[in-house]
Amino acid sequence: MNIRKEKCTILLTAVLFWGLSACGKQNPNNLTESEIIETTESESQQTDVEEAKLPDADRVIDNQTFDVTLEGWGDVIFASYKPATEGGDAEYKLIQNNEVVYTFESWIEEYYKQTKAVAFKDYNMDGYQDAIIIGSYGQTSEVYDVARVFIQNPKEKTFEIDNFLCEWLLKQYYTDSIATIMDAREEYLASQTWFPRSNISYAESKLMTDEKDMWLIFMDYANDVEQYVVTDLDKNGRAELIISSMGGTGAYTYSRIFEVNEAHDGLEEVTTDFIEGDSQPDIISFDKPVTVYIDQDFVHHYIVEDFLKVTPAEYNTVIYDLTLQDGQLSHRALASKSESYNTEGGVTVKYEDANRAEITEEAYQAIAETVFADANRKEQYIWGWQDLKELKGLHDEEIRQKLDESYCKWEEAWE
Repeated sequence: MNIRKEKCTILLTAVLFWGLSACGKQNPNNLTESEIIETTESESQQTDVEEAKLPDADRVIDNQTFDVTLEGWGDVIFASYKPATEGGDAEYKLIQNNEVVYTFESWIEEYYKQTKAVAFKDYNMDGYQDAIIIGSYGQTSEVYDVARVFIQNPKEKTFEIDNFLCEWLLKQYYTDSIATIMDAREEYLASQTWFPRSNISYAESKLMTDEKDMWLIFMDYANDVEQYVVTDLDKNGRAELIISSMGGTGAYTYSRIFEVNEAHDGLEEVTTDFIEGDSQPDIISFDKPVTVYIDQDFVHHYIVEDFLKVTPAEYNTVIYDLTLQDGQLSHRALASKSESYNTEGGVTVKYEDANRAEITEEAYQAIAETVFADANRKEQYIWGWQDLKELKGLHDEEIRQKLDESYCKWEEAWE
């Protein structure tokens, strides 16, 4: 099997998989949300396309050639072609007005047998239809199926093959049908949890905007900082919207978090283990990278702090482990630092671990590394915090674009 492997391409396409050019993207053709997500599928389907009018009509595979309407392309014909030469691979093209307007990249597989299935699905949930093609290859009885997933890039008006995803599907034996490929989408996302999506889908940002009455509330006491950020903390493919405020003489932080539900038709507020009245972790990081450890179960542990002014002469700082799992945001203290100033200007600093045992400053600084010494991976992320007050008076589409902008800043700061 001659599957082309390019390491640089694999890394790029894995990151691009969850977001090609959606940052700042407008609603294509003013479609409604349901129309954007709606797809056209062809799995060994018949067609009314007049083959005689197609280029190279003698090579057309009639049961995998059909009309389709694609955002940004309009009405086109998806045409499947038999190999042009013996031992070659099938070819796939978009045809408009009897002319080829796009040719899909080929893997140059050997021993082509048949094109088993074709479908257009919004695989990466960005509002644009992607192409999925299953072909059968092999000699005599040794026949295997290969799936090709082409992610549509509306900005460049291309379909870019996701080599990383295609090889994963092949290794997992998820290439027998379009339905199997779609059903495995969440599993693929979980397996590639260290790759952040680079954009929020149009449907998600629009949903958050439609539900703005749940979260667009301004706090009177938060005179210092009032911010929002769009993230995917648990890497489950459903974005979260975090609203965080900080103010008062004690520098108290108060946060609420909302997540797109599993049906992708509403927002639900995430439950937390925060105690009412207590100061919560200071998760507003601005442009400072946040360290995260990924454990054996792929749970993401974000390391955050909470600074609290107890009195004019006493300050406390707590290092927390913050996690989001199954709609529950939890935090646990890893270590703390207390600072007490006397009237003569002197200061007493004390460091303690989670069990209130006194530790050194060095142990305090390294507490996260110590606790997560067995973690699978350590990363750093920059969160796209933005001023909540900037959303005042904006129209819905302007708010949606601001949410897009925040998510576009959600990225990994590679070490």
